[in-house]
Amino acid sequence: MASSGEERGLAPWSRRPELVDVVLPVVVVRLVLLVIGALAGGLLGSRPADAPADLPDWLRVWDRWDGPHYLAIAANGYDPNGDPALAAYLPLYPTLIRIGSLVVPPLVAAMFISFVATVAAAWGLYALVLRDGGDRAMGRRAVLALTLFPTSFALAAPYAEALFLALSIGAVLAARVDRWAQAGVLGLLAALARLQGWLLGPVLLVEHLDRRRFGRAMLWAFAVALGPLLFLAVDAMAYGDPFFFLGQQAGHFYHSLAAPWQVIGDLFAGVARHDDPLWPSVYLAPIVAYLALALVAIWSLRSRLSRPSYATYVLLALFVLASVTWPISAPRYVGAVFPVFIALADAGRHPRLWLAWLAVSTVGLVGFTVTFVAGGWAF
Repeated sequence: MASSGEERGLAPWSRRPELVDVVLPVVVVRLVLLVIGALAGGLLGSRPADAPADLPDWLRVWDRWDGPHYLAIAANGYDPNGDPALAAYLPLYPTLIRIGSLVVPPLVAAMFISFVATVAAAWGLYALVLRDGGDRAMGRRAVLALTLFPTSFALAAPYAEALFLALSIGAVLAARVDRWAQAGVLGLLAALARLQGWLLGPVLLVEHLDRRRFGRAMLWAFAVALGPLLFLAVDAMAYGDPFFFLGQQAGHFYHSLAAPWQVIGDLFAGVARHDDPLWPSVYLAPIVAYLALALVAIWSLRSRLSRPSYATYVLLALFVLASVTWPISAPRYVGAVFPVFIALADAGRHPRLWLAWLAVSTVGLVGFTVTFVAGGWAF
């Protein structure tokens, strides 16, 4: 073991490999995406009409689609006299934006929160890989898989994806090191960030059972259920109906529950008709997303680097995502299921496969980023 003098002589990245393996790639990819967004916005002349005029254009181009909704909630709360569709968005992210807005403009606060959360998510993912038997090389691959995933432009945008990933990964990591109270609290917060967070209760419960951690500690897995209850309370106070958001999901976003075979059948029918000029992204892309998640589910059931809790999460996510009508955001939602990145990192042991994935994923990320900042639909 090196002496303390030798340790002081080491470069910072030698003492803390996470700085190179985690923080550096996140920062580099984020800067590259911001540059791509600025160039694409400038060349295409794309300016969101309702974005704050006092901010530079390279920031304003990111204020798209869900972003303005989160900023509206941060500014005015769930206003029963405002846009009723806002009821479909969960409250944690806009609450943090509201707090950040005390210091900086809301859009800056939103994007800064997403950046910090991305670093936290990548750090937690790296720690999970090492704890599950992977090496540093696999940890680096997992971080790259997360940051270069085709729809990870959403981690840079004022979206709740990065916050949700950080909280969900943190909850599972806390459970892996027997910090059950922390796991329950982080799971509860994840359930207030994204609807997918509601799946973490069974995931944490399976982690308890798998590690034979019985007793009062198991109750923390049920803390996740407080997230949905708090969200229902918000809807009840704002709109007088705890299930008001369901009507908005169905009426505004065309999201309702249906049998998976019906949803998938409708997607194949849409591909066969190809009467919509956006059919590749509206119909074909969700099918590809389901197939990718199914492959990860197979990995989660067979790999030595997986765990029963990971398999539970992937299978639940696949079932739920395939049971939602009009699933045009499915590719982005798949990017919020963290075992996907561990599976990609595991597959990356084969160099040619890994390089092929990096090439395809990077091209997809650049293309979707340009589409997003230009105001087009990118999931």
